[in-house]
Amino acid sequence: MQSEKIITFYTKYDRMSASVRERFYNYKSILKKKNYKIEVKPLINDKLFYSRIIKGKPNYFFFVIQIFKRIIDVIFQKKNVVVIQHELLPYFPSFLESYLFYRNIPFIIDIDDATFHQYDKSNNLLINLFLKKKFINIFTKSNLVFAGNLYLLKHAKKQGAKKSFIFPTVINVQRKNFIKKKQFTIVWIGSPSTTKYIDDLKIIIKKLSTNCDVNFRIIGSKNCLILPNNKIKFFEWNLKNEDRLIAECHLGIMPLRNSLWEYGKCGYKLLQYMKHGLPILASPVGVNKQILEHGKNGYFARNKSEWIKYILKLKKNYKLSKKLGRNGQNKILKDFSKNVYENEYYKKISEIKL
Repeated sequence: MQSEKIITFYTKYDRMSASVRERFYNYKSILKKKNYKIEVKPLINDKLFYSRIIKGKPNYFFFVIQIFKRIIDVIFQKKNVVVIQHELLPYFPSFLESYLFYRNIPFIIDIDDATFHQYDKSNNLLINLFLKKKFINIFTKSNLVFAGNLYLLKHAKKQGAKKSFIFPTVINVQRKNFIKKKQFTIVWIGSPSTTKYIDDLKIIIKKLSTNCDVNFRIIGSKNCLILPNNKIKFFEWNLKNEDRLIAECHLGIMPLRNSLWEYGKCGYKLLQYMKHGLPILASPVGVNKQILEHGKNGYFARNKSEWIKYILKLKKNYKLSKKLGRNGQNKILKDFSKNVYENEYYKKISEIKL
């Protein structure tokens, strides 16, 4: 057995991905304190991430190269503890996970999206034939599963995970003070793949921006059905500006649809808003119901009239808005700070025997 303790993180993306920053990099400091050497090996690096996710320009040639690099890296993987974000190769059979298993290399699956539903709920004939049971094989062979919410935890257990634990997506509570805009401004942050959720509110956004002096700030996607005007502004996402763009606003929103895919969401948008003292308004779906306490740190909106009702309520009542925002910050410190979970994270990893 090696004298040096090494953990290899096989992530899908790198630092530009919030999921990787908060679920992997956030725990590097505690693991280093415990004398682990950390290797982070993303499938898609930040350059390719920016091209594929932010700009919507997939570079298939370099993506194929990255796939081959990962295959080679896993083949020559030493007997370290391995932590895998979701799966080693999307839309491939789980041969690499099986390879680790048969070499007795312990691996942990970290899952914060219902990725398994891309396969077990797909209508594609080839996916049904070759990949429908992919995650049954992955969960069964894993040593541990770290699930971002209760839905993911239950599914992992149902699919054969021997040991599984909830580790919610956490957030670094360090923040700077930014001056809020004078005009009441609502913020939504997301990626092009989640634009459909803000599209669902397009009629409400148009009505409030036109008739009620409500401003909207949409970060991370210009590919939606909402036309920009002097009340609706779009901003390109980058890691340097996201804190400022959120903190300058007065209300954070997270609309969702009610389907199995949404049940796998871990509510990171809400955590970002709460970190900066914003009250939150969200659909009562999935993990949102654990993060948002109706009337305490925000409100649930079940239909269009409730979206309008609560937006105008918070616009008119600054003291209430401030109170809900403070409650949200306190909830972050209590339930969603990395300081709450880092020792338990280390403990679970340290119990794995090589």
